[in-house]
Amino acid sequence: MYYRVTKVTHNEDARAKMLAILDAKNELLQDFDGLHYVKMVALSDTETLAISEYETEAHLQAVETRFRELMMEMMPLMAGPPEVLSGAEFWCFTRD
Repeated sequence: MYYRVTKVTHNEDARAKMLAILDAKNELLQDFDGLHYVKMVALSDTETLAISEYETEAHLQAVETRFRELMMEMMPLMAGPPEVLSGAEFWCFTRD
């Protein structure tokens, strides 16, 4: 598995607007070949962490342009540029 982790800093009132944009993109995300899920984690009232799981790095790279388009729509809600990291899974624990 391959992961993208994006940390976004935003105004306190931006999360609901971000959710509306993301909810409107469900169909677009369905077309991201190799994307297993996107999970959003509220770190604080002004920080959100997005974790996306892809089948491979190639799958993530194939949708990079469309991912940027989605992020551009949310840029006005952000207090600064997002911090984006990515990498391959090297260990996992899953509870049965």
